[in-house]
Order: sequence, then C-alpha cells, then structure tokens
Amino acid sequence: MQRPAKSGIVTAAVLAVLVLAGWACTTTPRFRVWWTLPRMREPRNVTQVERWIRAAGIAAQLDPDAAAKTLARIGPPAVPLLIRAFETPDINVQTAAADALAHIGRPAVPALVAALKDEDSEVRSDAAWVLRNIGPAAKDAVPALIAALKDKEWTVRLPATEALGEIGPAAKDAVPALIAALKGGEPDVRSCATFALGKIGPDAVPALVAALKDKDTAVRRHAAWALGAIGPAAVPALTAALKGTKPRVRRCAAWALGRIGSAAEPAVPALTAALKDRKWTIRLDAALALADIGPAAKGAVPALIAALEDKHPGVRVRAASALGSIGPAAKDAAPALVNALADKDEDVRAAATEALKKIQPAPPKQ
Repeated sequence: MQRPAKSGIVTAAVLAVLVLAGWACTTTPRFRVWWTLPRMREPRNVTQVERWIRAAGIAAQLDPDAAAKTLARIGPPAVPLLIRAFETPDINVQTAAADALAHIGRPAVPALVAALKDEDSEVRSDAAWVLRNIGPAAKDAVPALIAALKDKEWTVRLPATEALGEIGPAAKDAVPALIAALKGGEPDVRSCATFALGKIGPDAVPALVAALKDKDTAVRRHAAWALGAIGPAAVPALTAALKGTKPRVRRCAAWALGRIGSAAEPAVPALTAALKDRKWTIRLDAALALADIGPAAKGAVPALIAALEDKHPGVRVRAASALGSIGPAAKDAAPALVNALADKDEDVRAAATEALKKIQPAPPKQ
C-alpha cells in the first residue's frame, strides 16, 4: 500500500519540477525574444513599442542590435512611435528606438527633421544623433541641422554638428554655420565642427583658409586640422597661405601640409622657402612638413642642409629628421650630417645619427 503512494509522490514531484522548469523557461528573456519577435507588426502605441523593445532583450542586454533590426522591419509606420519612445525614462528603450530608426534610414528622415523642433530637448538631441547615424542618406535634413546648430542646448548642437559631418559633401551649405560654430561655445562642439568641415571636403576649403586668420588660437588650429583632413584638394590654398603676411597663418598652413603627407609634394618649393622664414617656429614647422612629405620632398635637400646650421636647435633637429625621412635621395647631405654629429645640442646629434642610418643604410651582413 505504501509503494503506490511513494510512486505517486515521486511522479507528482517530477511533474512539479517539469512544470516549474517550463514556467521558468517561458519567463526568461530569451523565450520572450523567441515568442515576441515574429509577432511584431504595425505598433498601436508607444507602450507597445516599449514592450516589444524590452521583449526583444534590450533590458536584459541580450542582443540590442538584433532587436533594433527587428523593430526596423516594421518600417515607416513605426517611425512616429519610435520617436515618441525618446521621451521614455528607460535609456535602453531610447537606445533601441534610436537604433531602429537608424536602420529604417532615409524613410525616417522627415519625421526626425520634425523632431528637431520638438519642445523636449532630449527628443531633439536623440533625433540629431539618429540623423548622424543615418549618415549621407540624411542629406535632406541639412537645412534643419543647420538651424539646430543654433539650438539653445549644446546637447542638441553637438549631435547636429556631427550629423552634418557624417552627411559629408552633401552638407556643403552648412560650411558658413560650421565656421561660426568654431568661434564660440563648448569645446566639444568646436571640435566636432572641425571634424565636420574636414569631412565635407573641398567645398569647405575657402572658408577654412579664411579661418586660419581668426584671432582665436583654437579656431586656427582646428581649421588647419580640417584642411589637413581634406587632403590634396586643400594643397593649392595652403600653399598660397604659406606665403601670406601673417605668421600664425603661415605656421598653420605648414602644419596642415605636413598632415597631408606625400600628396602635398606640390607645396615643397613653398615649404623650402619657408625654411628661411624670419620666425623660427615657422622654419621648424616647415621642416616638420617636409619630413612628413618624405622622399617626395627631395627638392628641399639643399635648403635642409643649410638649415642644419640654423641658430635655433629645434630647427636643426627637424632639418636632420627631414633629411632622414627623404632617405637615400638625400645622400648629398651626408657630409653636413657628419658635421652635425659634433653639434653642441644632444638632440641634434641624435637626429643626425638617425638620419645617416636612413640615408646610408648599413650593407647586409654576409
């Protein structure tokens, strides 16, 4: 009589365990992902969007990217509700909504443009970030993003600036506004404006060259960085700037040409002439630029040899380094570099030693 009872107890225990295991499985985030994702259709309200986002594993941090892509498959009908999801306090919901909108891409742009005018600064900021992530496909948002550069909140101005940079050349109409953004406000916004101008490309060159004359050191430095980022298309304007009357402009131009590297070869004659500039800082930056240009700067070898006797030790160091960067094509500089081994400045001697190794490499061991 006791055996059946015992067997019944065991059976009941096993069933209870199975039921509990089944209940546990169906309440895990992974089960909710499996059950919910295929059932997503056109959402009815923000609450449903939030529920779907959470069910997709955002809160559990399972696979946010997959969840965003799934939400994006709902398509344009989901856009207004995804934007409204920016207002929710849950950062995971906001992030997933933003990622989903970025995956939807260009069809979401008109609604995001409208969101840039929302009363809630967080909505405006999130909209700008999404446009930044959409990139070139968000080119229709350029006028609204230009307007957003004057938003009272820097948290909106910052992503708007980055968005214009990610849109690239199609954002050329934003160049004047971005130049204005270089002249004030938060350092992060100014830096982003510089990066944006560099990505917009050749259309930004004239305004950036003008910015090299700005009285603010940071603006000049940022403009030079952007010109360097633009690359070969900026070389003619930078070469002309290198011959300007303002020392700070000449120095920025030399630095930017060096950043362009070997593609700045057309500027070598102007940089060579700059090795005789009355300002030692410009002579130094010219030598640095020639070093960055490398073998393509071989035409500057005679002037760099002369610069090994410059009165400023920093210029002598950079001249030696430039000769080393030019390499074997600077072999005529070997005697002058040997003399530089006796320079009173330790750094000059070290730079001359390294340059000789590059100009006259040791023969391979037999």
